[in-house]
Amino acid sequence: MRADVPPLTHTPELDVPAWVPEPVAQCARAKYAAEVRWAYVEIIRECEPNTSRDEARHLAEQDGVRAAYAEIVREDLADIVEEYRPLVCDQRMRGVWRELTRQRKGGFLHPARAPSAADAKERQDAAMVELFDTALECQGSHEAITTRGKAEQQSDRYLAKAEELRDDALTMLEQPLLFCGKDLLSDNRRHGLSRKLEDAADVYKEYARAIHTAAQFSMPQREHDARAHWVALTIGNKFRDLFGKPMYGLTATIASVVLGREIDPRTARQWCAHHPAVKKQKIVR
Repeated sequence: MRADVPPLTHTPELDVPAWVPEPVAQCARAKYAAEVRWAYVEIIRECEPNTSRDEARHLAEQDGVRAAYAEIVREDLADIVEEYRPLVCDQRMRGVWRELTRQRKGGFLHPARAPSAADAKERQDAAMVELFDTALECQGSHEAITTRGKAEQQSDRYLAKAEELRDDALTMLEQPLLFCGKDLLSDNRRHGLSRKLEDAADVYKEYARAIHTAAQFSMPQREHDARAHWVALTIGNKFRDLFGKPMYGLTATIASVVLGREIDPRTARQWCAHHPAVKKQKIVR
């Protein structure tokens, strides 16, 4: 079976369709090239432990060196290509870019709010690149997104740590450390150390409360929905930051491409609309 696999003599190219906006295409190519180079750097350093990282970076730029290591990194390169391909090549993304570049009465239908760009087109281009970056991070992130039950467990664990720190603070405050009949710590020093533990306990308690709030309002109960929920919420929030609205239809489209399964716009709306940050914005308005 191995004989049927042709040797890899060059790095697989990332084919970017012509319908991808040029700023997004440039971003995709640059990030892809950087990840490929990093894969070669890691392999070179693994095979040649005495090679410094700077030397490995220099070697990773050379075609001959890449050809020598190509077979070793074949699977890594395939994984990188598969990470980029959906967001770059999926026809559903064509609809996203088309919608974000639509114009009406001389301006964009969905104008971006990037304050650093000089004109409307630069703002729109910068926003699309940032949106692509966010989606790509979601595509490459396989962290376990916690469900409501797991969040509550984590909250309880932090509360238990806070309680333990408070007990230690009390012990530190009341238990003398005698040496030759003299306490090694002055009252001020003892109170200072105890206060530090109290402050650390407050941090644990505050974080536990935040987890509990997030679990109640924005985390799914089923593990199956956890990652999908997180992806949709992340992309919806990015739309809100960039364009002033979550754009649930486009959020659902990008989430569907990232996840490899269909997310209904109504589901994306439900997930995003029930997030505490969204409710806070509505109250402020």
